[in-house]
Amino acid sequence: MKLATSIAKPTMALALLCTASFSQAMAQEASSDVRPWGSAFRSVFGDSLEKNHKIGVLGWTEGTLAESNNDIADTLQPSGIGQSILPQGLFTQNEGATLNQAGAMLCRGDGCPTVMFGPQHNVLGRIGPTPAPRGDAFDLGFNVTVMYGQDIFFLKTLGFDDWDSDADAQNKWAITQWYLDFYLPILDGMNLMVGSFQTPLANEIGYPFTPPNWFASHTYAFAHGPAKHVGALAQFKVPTSKDFGLLSFDAGVVTGWNVLESPNDDPSFIGGVRWRSTNMKTWVDVEAIYGNGANDFTNFVNVDGGSITGWRATGGGSPYPVFTSTGEYLDRFDGYLVITHQATDRLAFALEATYGYQKGGSASSFFLLAPISILEDSEWYGANLGVRYMLDKNLFVNARAEWFNDPNAAHILWRSVGAGGGDVYAFTANVSWDPIPGLTVRPEVRYDVYTGLGNLFAPVYQGGPLQNQLATEDQQFTFMLNGVSRF
Repeated sequence: MKLATSIAKPTMALALLCTASFSQAMAQEASSDVRPWGSAFRSVFGDSLEKNHKIGVLGWTEGTLAESNNDIADTLQPSGIGQSILPQGLFTQNEGATLNQAGAMLCRGDGCPTVMFGPQHNVLGRIGPTPAPRGDAFDLGFNVTVMYGQDIFFLKTLGFDDWDSDADAQNKWAITQWYLDFYLPILDGMNLMVGSFQTPLANEIGYPFTPPNWFASHTYAFAHGPAKHVGALAQFKVPTSKDFGLLSFDAGVVTGWNVLESPNDDPSFIGGVRWRSTNMKTWVDVEAIYGNGANDFTNFVNVDGGSITGWRATGGGSPYPVFTSTGEYLDRFDGYLVITHQATDRLAFALEATYGYQKGGSASSFFLLAPISILEDSEWYGANLGVRYMLDKNLFVNARAEWFNDPNAAHILWRSVGAGGGDVYAFTANVSWDPIPGLTVRPEVRYDVYTGLGNLFAPVYQGGPLQNQLATEDQQFTFMLNGVSRF
């Protein structure tokens, strides 16, 4: 489930700042006397930490009012098993009012969102090369992020904050990031992140920031990828000519997908290449992760004293229930190509293509999961195109079209509702308005249609993974009113 330096595509949001509007957003922030990020802390304690030590204390909240034509969520339980593929791309799991997330971040230097201090060096973890000058001295940043809300189920780490105590709660806690961020003045510049950080893969992140998230809902590509990793990720700036643009590559070793320790004792490997045009208007990112996908599915706890209907997923791990009892290496690959382009001062595009593969397993974790274990080799792939147009300084319209195919229903939320796998098409449009600094309001409409075997939408969850009714609809229309505050 998917699901940076930032704020989050890691660090929180900018860390995947894979949108060409990055430079425009930076210019707007620099020219404004109002800085929402960190404003609450500054108002009480002053700005000496920021000015003297480049330490920031940031907060945000996100909430959504949602309504669907298929009554998708009224009877859903807060468990990974038995939920539908929601039109919100996993987040916003209920109709009506939802607290998606409330977050607080303590960070320093390059471990902070770039809107805090700007890019400090010519290469940033998960973001890639920047026009900033090469630093000549070692620098240390860090990030610790704590979050609460309904989205947090998808941002937990298996073996770390997948607590049994909130397995049956709609709103959950998690320490979603904790890492050190080093700048090393070697080669043409190097960044090294060590700890637990949001993934550098894909165009979206798990946090409500723009850029890069133009939309309140997420893509199926986001849902099929990792949300976070524990390990080390290095980013290297490559010397290039001025006419060529900016280039970096990244390489890392992590424990896997959303896990503190590898459940199969095998590391996973992350790599990527990132190119930026000289004027920073065009970004190209090629990213991938490869490793052993065996036995990293989420844990379960029984919340009502032992009945079959009391099992709840605790969060963390991958969305692929693939198991082996023989120690077989079950290859898993997930890769992305992301191209973003700022065509004019007002118009921007973001194109993402993705492909993933999981080798089939040979066992089930325990009897409750037997019907949904992946025993066959599976793949998933798709593409989406987003368009963003600025009507006014604080007013944007956004549209996105997506095609995605999971032919064997490898993802748990497809498999558990009995869908046979197939193609999904999604169309999303919204208006993004900042009526005051620090507040974004996004009314959004979304239409999803499924053309595979069976149906995919509007399943009813009745208490346990063995009591799901099959989906009854092959289309879904959803309206959301989403709000994000930053302080």
